Amino acid sequence: MVKNHLKRLFAKKTWPIKRKGPGRRYISKPNPSGHKQELAVSLNVLLRDMLKVAKTKKEVKNILKNQVVLVDGKRRHDEKHGVGLFDVINIEKLKTSYRLTLNDKGLLTAIKISDAEAALKPVKVTSKKILSKNSIQLNMLGGHNLLVKKDTYKTNNTLVIELKNNSIKKELPMQKGSQAFLIGGKKIGSVGSIESIEGDTILIKKGDDVFETLKKFAIVIGEKKSEFKVSE
Repeated sequence: MVKNHLKRLFAKKTWPIKRKGPGRRYISKPNPSGHKQELAVSLNVLLRDMLKVAKTKKEVKNILKNQVVLVDGKRRHDEKHGVGLFDVINIEKLKTSYRLTLNDKGLLTAIKISDAEAALKPVKVTSKKILSKNSIQLNMLGGHNLLVKKDTYKTNNTLVIELKNNSIKKELPMQKGSQAFLIGGKKIGSVGSIESIEGDTILIKKGDDVFETLKKFAIVIGEKKSEFKVSE
């Protein structure tokens, strides 16, 4: 039998929660949503522990039942729904939108974003699969995929998705000069300029600091400058 909760002491290190204290023994696990578990939290944790718009699980359930809470433009009712990296959360009653990101301590955090940004989502292409002559499946970080007719998109590039119609607005290439956000390694949560790419590693420059990291940890968020807010 699959458990819907786990002890807080064993929660993922990326979850920004208190692990000890009265009434804090267990925490709800996010339902599978395509995101890796360390890069996702449940709506219960998001609304109660991170955004603090509710104090209890019961209050979270009431919010999801009586108010409109959207994740990537779709209304969600389940408090265990998994919200993952770069997902857009909109709480209509509060007239606010948030994007889930990582801070420089490696903790998931929800930051306020503008309405213009809330309409878009950056997704990294992790692999491609040819289904037929006129159908290519693009697989994304986060478990989602898109079908396109032409094989023009490249692995490791970032696609800017318009959430309203789930269409591709533009492609951000992983190349020298592009701005990258790091989701792993010692410099997690950092944004820097790509200096060079060699095999599975890349050089990133942040200010006067130049360091090497794995390509899989980098997500392009802009060409010459960042097009997305990823930190407060």
